[in-house]
Amino acid sequence: MTLWLDAQLPPSLAVWFREQFGVAAYSMKHLGLNEAADLEIFQRAKAESVFFRVGNSTNSYLRELLNRKWPEIRLFLDQGLALVTVGRG
Repeated sequence: MTLWLDAQLPPSLAVWFREQFGVAAYSMKHLGLNEAADLEIFQRAKAESVFFRVGNSTNSYLRELLNRKWPEIRLFLDQGLALVTVGRG
């Protein structure tokens, strides 16, 4: 599994994903897609990876939420779901 992180997220989050969960993760900047339209990103990600984006959230809250929810998220992704929505709860 490879995660592509939305351009709104800090590139350092990709490093955190790799270290925390042992998955390949890259920022849009690293992939050269920082200025790409969503449709282009979705089309490329569909063939190659999982595209990760999030609404307004602090970096620390996002990390805390992912630490709690990652086992559930990973299960859904491993089952082949194309879209996983994570609530704030």
